[in-house]
Amino acid sequence: MKIARQGQEGITVVAVLIYLAVAVALYLAYLYAPMWWRYYQVREAVGHTANIALHERDDSFNRFKCAEFLRKGPGFTVRPEACDVIRSRDGSKVSVSFTYTETISFFPTDKEENYTRTVTIESDNR
Repeated sequence: MKIARQGQEGITVVAVLIYLAVAVALYLAYLYAPMWWRYYQVREAVGHTANIALHERDDSFNRFKCAEFLRKGPGFTVRPEACDVIRSRDGSKVSVSFTYTETISFFPTDKEENYTRTVTIESDNR
């Protein structure tokens, strides 16, 4: 690495640091952007289910709709029992939750990490 002085050509230490920062940012985006996108889609599916559950009293139907939304959005194939629908006694609040686990593989090593997330959305009639 040749350090450039004024009026000379070459690569500077600052340029190397900028290239390294960009490379690290791209690697982190490669690892975590799909996970964040999937989380957003799950949150949307659970939120839609919570809004439907406010007006639809049949919780088996609500669980079925949750599984359908999760299949269409993030592409999860789940049984309807995987979605929890909890209703308040007076029926003014509904809470829908879904827990899922995904695995991230760290390139170029063979290391893998499991991340478990629970998405819970509460909706009310007020």
